[in-house]
Amino acid sequence: SAGPRRTLLPAARSLLPWLITAAALVAAALGWLRQPPVTPNQPSVRFSHESDSLHQIASLCCGPPVAVSPDGRFIAYEGGMSDGQYLFIRASDQLRGRRLDGTTRARNLFFSDDGEWVGFTVGNALRKVPVGGGAPVTVAELPARMMGATWTATNEIILSLPDSGGLFAVSADGGALRRLTTPDPTAGEAVHTLPHYVPGENVVLFSVVDSTGAAGSAKVAALWLRSGRLRTVSPGSHPQFASGHLVTVRDGGILLAQPLDVASGDTTGPAVRLADGIVARPFGMGEYAISRHGTLVHSARLNSAATLVMVSGDGVERRLRTSFTADQVAHFDNPRLSPDGRRLIVAGYHDREGRHIGYLVDVQRGSSLRLTFDADTEFLEWTPDGQSVVYVRDRTAIATRRVDRSGEERFITRLTGTRIAGRLTLGGGRMAFAVQGRSNTDIWSAALGASDSAHPYLATSFNESAPALSPDGRWLAYVSDETGRSEVYVTAFHDAAGRTTVSVDGGLEPQWSRDGRSLYFRTPGGDVVIASLGIVGGNLETLSRRVLFRSTHERSGDGAEFDVTPRGDQFLMVGVSGVGGGLVITTNAIR
Repeated sequence: SAGPRRTLLPAARSLLPWLITAAALVAAALGWLRQPPVTPNQPSVRFSHESDSLHQIASLCCGPPVAVSPDGRFIAYEGGMSDGQYLFIRASDQLRGRRLDGTTRARNLFFSDDGEWVGFTVGNALRKVPVGGGAPVTVAELPARMMGATWTATNEIILSLPDSGGLFAVSADGGALRRLTTPDPTAGEAVHTLPHYVPGENVVLFSVVDSTGAAGSAKVAALWLRSGRLRTVSPGSHPQFASGHLVTVRDGGILLAQPLDVASGDTTGPAVRLADGIVARPFGMGEYAISRHGTLVHSARLNSAATLVMVSGDGVERRLRTSFTADQVAHFDNPRLSPDGRRLIVAGYHDREGRHIGYLVDVQRGSSLRLTFDADTEFLEWTPDGQSVVYVRDRTAIATRRVDRSGEERFITRLTGTRIAGRLTLGGGRMAFAVQGRSNTDIWSAALGASDSAHPYLATSFNESAPALSPDGRWLAYVSDETGRSEVYVTAFHDAAGRTTVSVDGGLEPQWSRDGRSLYFRTPGGDVVIASLGIVGGNLETLSRRVLFRSTHERSGDGAEFDVTPRGDQFLMVGVSGVGGGLVITTNAIR
């Protein structure tokens, strides 16, 4: 006969729907994207991935710091450890991320179409590494910095070189770059950036940014790879595609999803809000990624403002008081102390305005004065008398104005058909700066007091960047990749005393002492090194090198994110933004 009939108690029956829902939430969180495209009955689950005792989740600069594999099985992110910054992978069935070896200073993260590889950049080198670990492979040496890339089903990598304006393609197995798009200046276009591949229709979505770089004026365009057709799709920046929706960053941190017919490029319904508080970066980049079926990952916004710190020669750090809030300045770039060390100038990036703004800061009191208003201004430098500031304006011009804001802004030089790609430096009545050429970065020179006198000074087939003139203008320090990695060199500036290699095993961010007798630089691992130089037998030589301390502060590939006090006993540095904020993961974000 049949066994006894079992029935649920009334209380248990009332709990059954909640138990089913809880089980579904747990299952979604443990295996967040092994499911097929979302259906209305699947729940959305939000949870966090935090830093642990071994590493911190950190997004420093210069390209998307987080990526999700197309099937959602893996998340890639930037993480900091005691010995440097690395690429980390977290699998959907694991609780912690793991470091991929050989990925020091990895930036611009993106997955292959099959999810088996992660692409990234180190400096201007485009590389790939298997998600399971192994030796990274160099795909290409890029002529300039990259800002976003995407990997197609036909094994091509489509990438943005903002200093060259448009999008380019290269085989993921290596080869030559070929240009795909060129911005139309008559339509107000300056840069095409942050591409995203949509399979099936073989379409690439990308951001179009005007000459101001303001995120608020950005728009999304589409390129059909087979036909070459181009069209504008919608407002917004940093597009991605998931579950039939175009996802974009709007208004300095709002993430929206809108139905999109990829074949036509038409939006077919109203936009819905996915998240607020997305961390925004230059060119309208948002610190987020989403898989094809709707798993959303984004950086947790920190409530603390960007920081400037003083570090002693033995590595002890003291935070400078400033009047900035997190809503005003997202991060700082290239701070410079005045000749007397009492004030500093710095470029602060505004999420809301989508551009860098120059500031004057009193070192002791922390009070600040805004110096620039109507352009993206970077790479500020003091004139020797401490009365004026010189800076790069919209990457196409160099301008100057008095730091007390009396008088008008004055242009020193304007470039046509090319862009300034990095640091501006002054010395001996002249200036030097990096310029993006056709295939590489060169160093140009100009007289400080003469308009439109700029001309190439150090131009080779390699990339020369981060120029730093000695105070008397006799010596030019710079970074070159002629050996296959970035090293610091010093050469005579308009003289015939030769050249010397300053760094060994890699070097970045050269910066002179105030007396011009020593040169500071940082290694890829973060060591701050002081080098002594001199003339021996009529030739310039590096006499000694000494590591002062190891720095985990922000670094720069095209400038110097630190300065040295007039006495040489302290270092002004940029506090790392985004450390410890963690990641927010939302499954089935589009329902």
